[in-house]
Amino acid sequence: MIKREFVDPEFIELVDANNEELLFENLWSREDPWFEEPNIGRRDSKKAWSGVSRIIFKGNTFFLKKQENYFSYSVQPPLRQLLVEKEYSNIQLFKSYNIPCLDFVYFGVRKMPGGILGKTQGILITKALDNYLPLDKVQANFWEAQGAEYQTIRKAIITSLAALVAQTHKSGLMHRCLYPKHIYIDKDFCETGEQKTFDPVCRFIDLESARKMPYKSTKQLRDLETLNRRSPSTSLGDKLYFLLKYLNKNRLDKDVRQLIERIKKISRV
Repeated sequence: MIKREFVDPEFIELVDANNEELLFENLWSREDPWFEEPNIGRRDSKKAWSGVSRIIFKGNTFFLKKQENYFSYSVQPPLRQLLVEKEYSNIQLFKSYNIPCLDFVYFGVRKMPGGILGKTQGILITKALDNYLPLDKVQANFWEAQGAEYQTIRKAIITSLAALVAQTHKSGLMHRCLYPKHIYIDKDFCETGEQKTFDPVCRFIDLESARKMPYKSTKQLRDLETLNRRSPSTSLGDKLYFLLKYLNKNRLDKDVRQLIERIKKISRV
């Protein structure tokens, strides 16, 4: 039984043009190669799993995520839901605040017969970010390049990234898994430092753990600490530049120093 479902009209046209019928069962039954090894098991079920495949319809690339009994739990309603449901809701939440992230074209959840022991299955299909690079690759490929031109581009990327994180936090949101691999940067921007299209320079992915919370919540510091800790190839100078832009400052002052100390205080290193 289908519990929830959303379908983008343009995606329906692509599937129809591919001589396929857009049904949950058809998508679930696809045997596409896994893009990466599936995650197996959750705390209440070793049979729970989540996997992602890269699929193409008429030259358009998408990522198809399928989950079975891969639940997230909360003390507030809904008490239990598939992680793919949570990600779908969080993408909608981020978009409501105009925060760039993934674009979804299909979402569906169904409950198979069997009462409490029945399987709950979910599907989320998002557009591939083919013209973007994950920040960890950008750091590996461009961060240590020398010359004034590369320094200008690097500062432009850091400025855009800081603005995105600041916008997120000012909107009362927190990513909660802010690894460089979960931030995507426009390829052309990485080469020139200039925005040539209306597409966002930076986008978030992997919003399964994102959460709404008050602005300036101490918990939001965890995003900054995680990004700092997970960016070992970034120089101290560039990290300071990020914090300056995050606070919209032009120089090191009391506010910046306090933020640095607060991040150090919660650091796991």
